[in-house]
Amino acid sequence: MVKHARDAAAVPGQSKAKKGKSALKQQDIGTAFKFKSYVNLFGGISSEHRELLIQDCKSCFSCREVEDGDNYSLGSTFFIKANEASVCGMEVLAKKIFDLHTQGMTYDPATSGAEWWTQHIDHRDNIGFHWDRDYGKEEDDQVHVHPFLGSVTYLCVNAGPTVILDKRGTFEYGADISGPLRQCIVSRPTPGKHITFDGELLHGAPSDLAFPHVNEDDDTSVRVTFLVNIWLNHVPIQSQRLEPTVASTLKLEAKHVESLALITTDAEPTPDVEVYDAKSVKHDNGPFPLSERDPAYDAIVMHQLSSVERARRRLLSLVITFTIEMMVAFVISRYTATLRTYPLLMSFMPVISAISGNVGLQSSSIMTRALAVGLVSTKDSSRAIGRDLASALVLGLALGLLTGIVAGMWQNWLVFGLVVGIAQFLSILTAALTGSAAPLIGKWLHFDPATFAGPMETAIQDVVGNSFFLILASVLLDYFATT
Repeated sequence: MVKHARDAAAVPGQSKAKKGKSALKQQDIGTAFKFKSYVNLFGGISSEHRELLIQDCKSCFSCREVEDGDNYSLGSTFFIKANEASVCGMEVLAKKIFDLHTQGMTYDPATSGAEWWTQHIDHRDNIGFHWDRDYGKEEDDQVHVHPFLGSVTYLCVNAGPTVILDKRGTFEYGADISGPLRQCIVSRPTPGKHITFDGELLHGAPSDLAFPHVNEDDDTSVRVTFLVNIWLNHVPIQSQRLEPTVASTLKLEAKHVESLALITTDAEPTPDVEVYDAKSVKHDNGPFPLSERDPAYDAIVMHQLSSVERARRRLLSLVITFTIEMMVAFVISRYTATLRTYPLLMSFMPVISAISGNVGLQSSSIMTRALAVGLVSTKDSSRAIGRDLASALVLGLALGLLTGIVAGMWQNWLVFGLVVGIAQFLSILTAALTGSAAPLIGKWLHFDPATFAGPMETAIQDVVGNSFFLILASVLLDYFATT
């Protein structure tokens, strides 16, 4: 039996984030962390056998909740050597994972193999930050020996992500582990996803970081994972083979998965992983390392700023808004003759501006909220903007028709109503485009979307909307008035 540290290591002192947004770095952290991610490694398993696998995960699970003050969560892990024959489906899968990640490597099959175990726990439970070690050797010889690789295969839908930190375990027992945390990889669970990482790294699975957030009132959902540590030339002292009496009760038989081909063609490219300097952020549940990649990053950081710092961060967007609005004043000044000729135009300018502005603010709020809960990211921005524009098209047609009819009847001139209606339609489309795009652009530029989007949407919509309106009015009204 091997102990798996759970909340054993208090997260060491966090590094201070660099000023501004220059902390974002692009590098191949995957190589440094030995990180790989496969979208659906067990995709070849039939739905029937997948259900049997989940049932067996529950049967094999023995991890228990940690009592207050305890350092470790005790639980049995099982070991199958590279030169041993599998007797059940769980062992077959463990050996397949071992073989996948040791291809081309030299090792002693008699002292190498797969240490495996399962988790079948409430989705609200946390897996505290810990190192995987041979805890039997730690107790006997007071030295730390880590696996070559750790791996997680997710079989659940929504639970806390696996967070892998750049803090390596030590060989010497009792060695100092303090120091900054600067980088991390966050792997969010999706059914069938399989990840690997360096077995020496500190890692955990805090449910507080789940997106969408776990429902605290839901006592039926579970976190189900199949975990395999790859050991080379070392067998953990207390890890033993799965008891034959237990293996015989498992539902997934070896023959069900012996011919299974692991799907490795859909590996996620590690160069796309973004790395940030971590900063310690306190919230109601205590401090944890947070990066810009987290959807809640901007909201939590803004919530903690002083009044002066909040004002400073909001000032730039407002100064840009002032500059753009001066362009609006310039546009209007160029069409004073048209406004004098058709004074009713001035009555409809605030109507067009208000309606399209509200459409833009709706789009901005919807997109900002989606960013905050992780439903949208800058990587799928085109799809998100396209969906909003489709809604805006319907709104533009309806409101443009309504505004045009009212304007035409008021002025008693069809052309006047046509000008106002078209201007309203174009303004709504423009407002929706800027409103939905502004939060994403702000996020891409590493500004807070909530403070960036509103001013940008209002300013740009005013310039474009008023320009459309006055240009159409000047051209069409003057043309039809002289014919």
